[in-house]
Amino acid sequence: MKTIQKITLGLLTVGAFTASGFAATIIDLDVATGSAEHSGLITASLAHKTGAGTLVLSNAANAITVLEIQEGQVDIAATGNFGGTASFTTNAGNKLNMVAAGVSVPALTMTMAGYLDCNGYATNLAGVPAGAGVLSIDGAGPLTMTVDASASDTPVVLMANAVVRTGVSSSSKMPSSVTTVSAGAELKIIDNTVSCAPGVTTVQSGGIVDVAALKSVPAYAAPTALAATDFFNRWDSAALAAEGSLKFESGSILRLGDGSSWARNITVGTAL
Repeated sequence: MKTIQKITLGLLTVGAFTASGFAATIIDLDVATGSAEHSGLITASLAHKTGAGTLVLSNAANAITVLEIQEGQVDIAATGNFGGTASFTTNAGNKLNMVAAGVSVPALTMTMAGYLDCNGYATNLAGVPAGAGVLSIDGAGPLTMTVDASASDTPVVLMANAVVRTGVSSSSKMPSSVTTVSAGAELKIIDNTVSCAPGVTTVQSGGIVDVAALKSVPAYAAPTALAATDFFNRWDSAALAAEGSLKFESGSILRLGDGSSWARNITVGTAL
């Protein structure tokens, strides 16, 4: 028999309920309004966040298999790989928000559109996104892809303040679905020797793609003749099927050099 327990949190900081914390198979955590912190240990196979308010989780030892954000917002205030949580599920318009640096976010399931806000804290995405809902990434972070998400078809939107780093290793790849880099957002491709954006990435006016590892632009006279493994072929329609594509809209920016002394900005004047 499964144990189902429910706690309603108000504008209070709640500690451990027992010496060993609050343990249950399924738990409902409700914050109707405002913000409430739960610093006690939570052990659960499934935790539901309900209510329009904000739940702050600050115990790094939490062991939650699935944390489902049904309503409102969840703030993660513990560093490192947060409590071994296996996955987060978000419903329409709800947010997973960072209030500590160094959090490794596990798998995200987007049942409907939801938000991951780095809130200015360096964050790692260590799990593969799933679900048909749009994952909107916000906050300067940066958010670093530390997982190969190329098998995911979850749409991703980099919002105005987002900074996302991909290509930090051979297993650091964006989802293969549509990625949108909004005005003011930045996608940093750290290593151009791996397939970093296997899907179709649209860079809107004011959006930035930063090719950090590329220190010079080879003088290729015939791009269509490049090998399929060459980074620049991702902008060549003849070889985009396997490597993905970067579509630069008018007013978007391609930056070569990640702000170093040899960095160069190329502003697109016409749609490509």
